[in-house]
Amino acid sequence: MIRLGRILQTSTGRWSVRWNDGFRPTLMVSGLRSTGVSRFRSSLVGNEGAKGDEDSVPLMNTQTHANLKSAFVAKCMAVVRAKYFEQIAEVEGDFEAAMAFQAAGQSSLAHALATMDTLEECGDPATDAEIGDSDLNLSMMSQSMRDEGDRILPEFAQVARNENLHDIAEWLDRSAAGSRRAADNLEQAMPLEMGDQGQ
Repeated sequence: MIRLGRILQTSTGRWSVRWNDGFRPTLMVSGLRSTGVSRFRSSLVGNEGAKGDEDSVPLMNTQTHANLKSAFVAKCMAVVRAKYFEQIAEVEGDFEAAMAFQAAGQSSLAHALATMDTLEECGDPATDAEIGDSDLNLSMMSQSMRDEGDRILPEFAQVARNENLHDIAEWLDRSAAGSRRAADNLEQAMPLEMGDQGQ
């Protein structure tokens, strides 16, 4: 039987996956640094998953670090792919398939969050910048979105134009504009002194 559910964010800052058969593994966001064992990971694998003193072994620059970053990318891609396939199934009227894709996407989201939690000590998996409080994270995210909108996507758009793929180039231009707007919104949420530094 397929368990279907929703990812929920509660008022206390906890993430949870609520399944329709009553099974509810809770994924904790708040207070991650205060525990020796990741709350994301322990919620998925149980307390038996924490064995030995592995937290004392540095993860940074190991092959496992690289593997986890690859796994994180794969899980994030799976979330979007599952949602895309879910929408196709809904258009086709195949609601059983749509629910299966929904469940797969939610499972991938939970594991992507757990993988990012594991990588936290090494920094943001996309930029390697330090993960900290919300002010620091807003600054880091706005800078990466700004770079995406100002440099990365425009470069991709120019390549598409050089290859006479003009429709794709225009879409990449629109995507770049969206990234710049997202960066603007993130900067507006930053404390005033931090926002001034980002100008």
